[in-house]
Amino acid sequence: MVQIKSKIKIVNLVSPYISPTCTWLQNTMVLNSKYENIVFTQKKITLQKNILVIGPDEFNVIYFIINRIIRKVLFISGFGFNKYYLQHKPKIFHSHFLYECYYWHFFTTKYKIPHVVSVYGHDISEYGKLEKWKKRYNKLFKIIDKVIVEGPNMATILEKMGCPSTKVEIIPIGIDSSNITIKKDYGIENRLKILQVASFKEKKGIEYTLLAISEAKKNNLEIDLYLIGDGELKNKYIEIINNEGIVENVHFLGFVIPETVRKTLHMYDIFIHPSVIAENGDSEGGFPVILTEACAAGLPIISTYHADIPFIIHNELNGILVPERDYIALYESIYKLFGNQNLREKYGTNSIEVVKRKFTIEKQIETLNTLYKSLIK
Repeated sequence: MVQIKSKIKIVNLVSPYISPTCTWLQNTMVLNSKYENIVFTQKKITLQKNILVIGPDEFNVIYFIINRIIRKVLFISGFGFNKYYLQHKPKIFHSHFLYECYYWHFFTTKYKIPHVVSVYGHDISEYGKLEKWKKRYNKLFKIIDKVIVEGPNMATILEKMGCPSTKVEIIPIGIDSSNITIKKDYGIENRLKILQVASFKEKKGIEYTLLAISEAKKNNLEIDLYLIGDGELKNKYIEIINNEGIVENVHFLGFVIPETVRKTLHMYDIFIHPSVIAENGDSEGGFPVILTEACAAGLPIISTYHADIPFIIHNELNGILVPERDYIALYESIYKLFGNQNLREKYGTNSIEVVKRKFTIEKQIETLNTLYKSLIK
């Protein structure tokens, strides 16, 4: 009888409040044939049904409550997890966010398990500014095996924080472009359609998008801005729209499920995403995944020199980059693309090629698997 070799188990340690990592986790887990990916989280999240999610339902409720207390007071996770580990013996623990990694490093150190962590942004821009977390991160950098970042900008930031460069690996969040409709027609029927997809947070720069649209209207450009998303700053944006007299130009589409967004990106002429560093220091951890998806759809991009956005949007190749908060430069970029169909098509075609070359999920899985293999003894 031929013995079927079981897959190597990878435990993913996930914050209960994640959202940007969900798509990446789903894609890497479902499409990765070499490893069995398991999610362990304090609160169940929406993932593919064929992914095992271990949450409080699988553990004795007393264990779960005690674990929560220990986590809050002593910053240690893993109470009640010993039985699962001893039974299944996963080969690698992969934490998502540095603070999640810190909670678990006591457990992984105890069992001498290779421990990888992916950094996404606010674990550095917010937690990384707090003295107590600076000390914890410095301790973590000495014992963690590998730190995964989305691009070279975050790699540099981590190295300045004390993380050895030999431990930093650049693995962007890859996308599955098979369900993204590619733009075919770059002509304008009546009015230019501009799209921004983002949570309504300061770091997304929507305020400056609106001011750029106002400038466009003042200069008689026929433009419609479509905003997909929602959040705490919506009332502020409505006030700007009213004050600038662009009510007829801005359309709130609310929350739209990612699958629908991917299928409708091609219906727009330009994708805009002018990220900024917020007043509280919050910023993109690398670059928004929606930028990769907009590129895969063949859209020309207008964005900012922010975080690792220049890692995917190359100025004058597949889009235009401007300084943060410079809404005049944003308007000038819109103006430049408005009357130049050939340029929009050039940038859009180049966007597709950039994604194919560096940002497909298949390439990232291959790189991630190579990393895992190097750590498994």
